[in-house]
Order: sequence, then structure tokens, then C-alpha cells
Amino acid sequence: MSKGISQNAVTPVDVTLTGIKKVFNDTVALDDVNLQIRPGEFFTLLGPSGCGKTTLLRIIAGFEKPSAGTVMVGDKRVDDIPPWDRNIGFVFQNYALWPHMTVFSNVAYGLRLRRLDRRQIEEQVEWALGLVGLSGMSKRVPGQLSGGQQQRVAIARALVLRPSVLLLDEPLSNLDAKLRIETRKEIRSLQRELGITALYVTHDQEEALEISDRIAVMNKGQVEQVGTPEEIYDSPLTRFVAEFVGLTSTVHGVITERGTLRAGDLDLYTFPSSFMASGLAAVGEEVIAAIRPEKIRVSEDASALPLKGKVEEVTYLGSSRRVKVQIASRSAATPPLTLLAAYSGTVKPGAEVSVEIEALSLVR
Repeated sequence: MSKGISQNAVTPVDVTLTGIKKVFNDTVALDDVNLQIRPGEFFTLLGPSGCGKTTLLRIIAGFEKPSAGTVMVGDKRVDDIPPWDRNIGFVFQNYALWPHMTVFSNVAYGLRLRRLDRRQIEEQVEWALGLVGLSGMSKRVPGQLSGGQQQRVAIARALVLRPSVLLLDEPLSNLDAKLRIETRKEIRSLQRELGITALYVTHDQEEALEISDRIAVMNKGQVEQVGTPEEIYDSPLTRFVAEFVGLTSTVHGVITERGTLRAGDLDLYTFPSSFMASGLAAVGEEVIAAIRPEKIRVSEDASALPLKGKVEEVTYLGSSRRVKVQIASRSAATPPLTLLAAYSGTVKPGAEVSVEIEALSLVR
């Protein structure tokens, strides 16, 4: 997609969702959703299928009416006005291009509804197609384009109207893996250069972590956590967030008087004194800890690190390996603990190793 487009940048606006609820018959699709999307931000709604993220996007666009709550775009309330009066661009999952119309006519459709003159339409369509790298393809029809090119036409059609907000509903789901990675980087670059506020829906955790300024993780119609990619991954607040975004080992334990996390008869981790003094967790409290694989150290020297274990499984990932280690309990009455660790060595299944947990997050 093209560069040098700052002269066409839009004025970014914020989007504020307050108390959004949506009920379909007896099914609650959204339950008291409150979000503040900042001007010029690339904000992602991340969650599994059926969590309500697309419904929320369609409410912002005006394709669905909320059962309760308000939608503000800038200083204008829009939940009670029709979609065509909201100045919002929408890129659909299936592109929604008219197959019998040329690329030019698809992109120009909204401009014609606005009754712009022919010269204005031609100039703006040319600008939009240039943005997405499709200059010279205006006479083709969608059936003559690849999936990636069709997706670019859909983006051009949304941007040609100079919307104040761009909404994208899983726009890359129909592309192959390599093209999906390339195209998401291009979309992010384009959004930065235009300065437009963008809301992006996906169920792909890696995609969300790579391109987002902030992420809202959704589950069963509610927002579980909002934060930067680093906050979502490194400091999950709930077990759902920890297990949905990336791999994690989840451990149930109790905090001892010495400030350690004990699971069964194993002392797994010692909390910093500052954490214990913060009051976030109390001695004797039962907790759930989420531990990322890269926060677990593994040594082939079985006595080098505090926890002893045996390698159950090794998964080769190219640049590293993922190792499943069974940590032996001290007594037969306590079941062993299994942890997933990232490891750069060449350890084999059955090997005796030692393990140390370097960091973890307490989740609810």
C-alpha cells in the first residue's frame, strides 16, 4: 500500500461506548460494555467466536441498535442516527463487493450517493486506489482479482469517503497465512499515515498483539480486560485472558507466611517484598497463578535450579522449543505439576531437568 499520504489525513476522533447492552430474543449478546477509544488509536476487539465483538462493531456502525447504552463519536451521539449519517467506514469480513461492478464503481458507490460531480469522484477514487496499491486496476471486476486485492478494494471503498472512524471486521480471515501477515502490517501502516481512529475485530491473538495500540479482550458479551499488548500478555487480570492470549500454565496455590506461592507441597515462587506489602494478596489466600512459558527457566543440570522435573514432551517451533515438564511432588499423596516452558536447547523427552519460575501473574 502506498506511502506519502499525510496530506489526506483525517482529523482523528475518539469513540466512547457507555453501558452498551444488546439482547437478541432471550440471548444477551452484550452486557454493559464501556470503552473509550482514543483519537487516532488502533484499537482491537479480541475474543473467541460468539463473544459479541462483531455485534459491538455493528452497533458502532449503525447496523444494529443497542438495547441500552450510548455511542459517541467525538462530541456527537450517533446511536440514534442512521449509518449513512455517522461518517464511519466499515470493512466487512467477506468484503461485500458487487461482483458485476468494476473496481472503480465499487469504490465510487458511496460518492455517487453523495451526488459528487464526476471529476470529484474520479479524483477521490484514484486517491483511494492509490492508497491501497491498486492504481491501474479500476476497470477490473472482483472476479478478476485475488483475495488480497479484493480486500484492498473493500478498504479503498471505506476510506474514499474520508470517514472519521474506520471499522474492520476480521478483514483478513479469508487470506492465507503469509498474505495475512503481510496485509495486517500494511493496514497498520496505512492507519498510522492517515491518522484515522480504527477499531479492528479479530480472534487471532498474534494479530492483535502485533498491530494494536490497545486491546479489549471480550468473553461472553463482556470486556475482561483493556490494555496495551504488553499489559494484556504480561499482566493478564483474569484466567480467561491468560489462557486465551498466548500459552500459559495455570496453577492453583496458596500464599504462605514466607511470601511464597505453594502448590501442594511445592514452593514454586517467592513474591517480592514490595508485592506482599502492596496488599494485593494476603498470607493464607488461595490464588490462581498464570505463568508464561518464557518466564520459566529450564536447565539440563538437574540440580542447578530449585524445582526438579522430567521432560514429558518437546515441540519444535523453529527459533525455539516448547517443553512440557512434569514437576515431581515431595509426597506420593500430592499429584505432580505440569508446566510449559520455552527452551532454546535440545533437551529430549524423559530427561531429568531443573526449573525456576522467574515471574507470574495472579488472576481471578
